[in-house]
Amino acid sequence: MGETIILRTSDGFGTTAYLARPKGKPKGALVVVQEIFGVNHHMRGVADGFARDGYVAIVPALFDRIRPGIELGYADADIKRGIGLKLASPTDAALIDIAAARDAVKAAGKVGIIGYCWGGFLAWVAATRLKGFAASASYYGGGIGGVASEKPNCPVQFHFGETDHAIPLSEVDKVKAARHKGVEIHIYPAGHGFNCDERGSHDAASAKRARGRAMSFFATHLTGAPKTAAATTAKAKTKAKVKVKTKTKTKVKAKAKAKPAPKAKVKVKAKAAVRSTPKVSAKRAPKAKTAPKAKAAPKAKAAPKAKAKAKAKAKAKTAKA
Repeated sequence: MGETIILRTSDGFGTTAYLARPKGKPKGALVVVQEIFGVNHHMRGVADGFARDGYVAIVPALFDRIRPGIELGYADADIKRGIGLKLASPTDAALIDIAAARDAVKAAGKVGIIGYCWGGFLAWVAATRLKGFAASASYYGGGIGGVASEKPNCPVQFHFGETDHAIPLSEVDKVKAARHKGVEIHIYPAGHGFNCDERGSHDAASAKRARGRAMSFFATHLTGAPKTAAATTAKAKTKAKVKVKTKTKTKVKAKAKAKPAPKAKVKVKAKAAVRSTPKVSAKRAPKAKTAPKAKAAPKAKAAPKAKAKAKAKAKAKTAKA
C-alpha cells in the first residue's frame, strides 16, 4: 500500500520516509513517529492501518542521520541497539525531520501526529515545540515526566500502561499535575509497548481500546466528526439535563412571578371597596336623619312622675301613723 520517499528537511538533509495513502479523498494526515526500532515491519503496518481509515500516513526514518535503513526486531539485542541509536539522536534533529514529514502531507488537510515509545515522547514535544499540528497522540513516551510542564499548541491524548516498567505512574502524575488544557490521559492494565502486536508485552484489549480512542480523537480534531457514539450520547444527556434544569428554573421563576397575583386581586378588591363606599353612604344617609327619634323626649320626662308618686305614698304612710 505504501512507498518510500525522500524528505528534504529545513537544514538541507535528505531523510527517507514511508508514505501510505488512502483510497479516495483523505480525511487528513498523520505523522507516525517510530519506536526505537526504526521504520520496521510493525511501523509500516501501523501506517497502512491509518491509510485504511482514510488518512495519509507518513513515517519519517529518524535514524537516517546516524545510519540509514535501520529496521530492528524486539529481541534483547535489538532493544539494546535501539536504545543506543536513540541516545545518539538529538531531539532537535528528530523534530526537524518530523516537521519535514508534516509539510510533505499537509495538502491532505489537517495534520495530526502519533508516536510510540520514543515516538510517544517526540509526539508530545512536537505538540509543544512545533506549530502546524491539529492534534497529538502519545503512547508510553519514555522521559515524559521531564517535559510535562511544556505547554502544548494543540490537543493531546496520552496512553500509558499501568504496569510499564519504563514509565512509572509517578511520571504520569507529573503530566496530570501540569493540568494542561486540552490534554487527555488514559491508563490501561498493560505494560510498555502494549500496542505492538509483535512484542511479548502486547495487550490486545488495551491496544484496541486505545486505538479506538485515538481514532475518535483524530476524527474530532482533524475532520470535525463527533468523538464516539457514546460521547455523543453523553453530550445529549448532558444537554437534556441542562434543558430540564432550565425548565425547572423557569417554572420556579414563573411561580415566583405568579405570587404577586393575589396582591393584584387584593388591590382590585380595595379599589372596588373604595369605589362602593360612596354608594353605601349614599343609601344610608336617610337613616342617619332619623336620629332625632332616638331622643324620645316624652319618655325621658316620665322620671319626675315616678318621683311624685313615691312622695305621695310616703306622705300617706306618715298620715296613717
